[in-house]
Amino acid sequence: MPLPILSWMVSLYGNHLAGPLFESQDVVVQNAIGISLDDPFSTKAWKADTDIASGKVPWPGNPEPVQNVLFKDTIAWTLCYGYKIGQGVMQDQSNIVFRNGVVYKAAVGFAIHHKYGTGIVSDVRFESMDVEDISGSNEDNSAWMTLFTVNGGNHGVGPIRGVTVKDITVRDAGESFAKIKGLEGAMITDLTFENVYMPGSNTPARTLQEMNFLNKEHYSGVTIKPVQNTEPLPLINLALHRPAVASSNDGIENTAPYVTDGNLTTRFGSKRGVDPGWIYVDLGETKKINEVRLYWEAAYGKSYRIQVADAPNQEANWSDVYSTTNGKGGLERITFNEVEARYVRMYGTVRATIYGYSIWEFEVYGPTQ
Repeated sequence: MPLPILSWMVSLYGNHLAGPLFESQDVVVQNAIGISLDDPFSTKAWKADTDIASGKVPWPGNPEPVQNVLFKDTIAWTLCYGYKIGQGVMQDQSNIVFRNGVVYKAAVGFAIHHKYGTGIVSDVRFESMDVEDISGSNEDNSAWMTLFTVNGGNHGVGPIRGVTVKDITVRDAGESFAKIKGLEGAMITDLTFENVYMPGSNTPARTLQEMNFLNKEHYSGVTIKPVQNTEPLPLINLALHRPAVASSNDGIENTAPYVTDGNLTTRFGSKRGVDPGWIYVDLGETKKINEVRLYWEAAYGKSYRIQVADAPNQEANWSDVYSTTNGKGGLERITFNEVEARYVRMYGTVRATIYGYSIWEFEVYGPTQ
């Protein structure tokens, strides 16, 4: 039996879902332009009393899986995800293909966001996709691609299995980093990346690091084609678990220690509406350094400096190794000439928002470790 075909030209604006498929099987969506504040092209599987039903008018019939769905020849323009599976995965989702799609503008190009439910996501293909503009953020995600599982609303977690990402042109990798982030009991497995071209490169990426996958947990079985190189050994973050001191906090809790705890779900935040604002890390002893990575939350610094000192107790002791008046937020990798220092500080002078300065992680690296 031939697949039902949904073929149209769409221009949609709204607060909610622009073009999702709920609990659908054997469907083709093609020749479509999705313009929305939320996810233009997505698949979801809910229970009868969740999401838009919300106890008001339950879905007719019984909840069903999502199977055999093809999105082809489409353009996405959104503030959120261009193409996505999830968030709802309360039933299984399988054999879903996104082909010949263009992400004209989005916070995340395409993703599997397994947030609600214990269903299995399997046999997914992203093929011949062109990612043009990744800007802004959605729940602190700003990347060409993400794969992750979250126990949303304590509805449980489920695995992601068998994902192929093939013939992809990434013109903008995003303001932050890509992620492959499973959970214990909900692994992400059997991933194939083939002919993924990152910005400025004429050859396909050969490692996950080249594809900007910097947050990776609970995953296995990665194949990269046509050539796969060994992932480079990670540099040692000299700031990890080191003491941190801040100028202020946005509440009664001292959040400074969160900036070096190695956890990208906890953050430091300075007092709202106050400039300057700063936070420094004590490396424990004088070390050679030449790089700082700031993982900004939404409240980032527009103008700030990276400073070093041998003793932090007087302002005159601090010297600049980097400064900017055009901070972008997201993940900012800051390199500078090698210096020796024990204390490293982010000194913010102009906030980008009405809030304070908020950082998930403050990392420090040296030239040889």
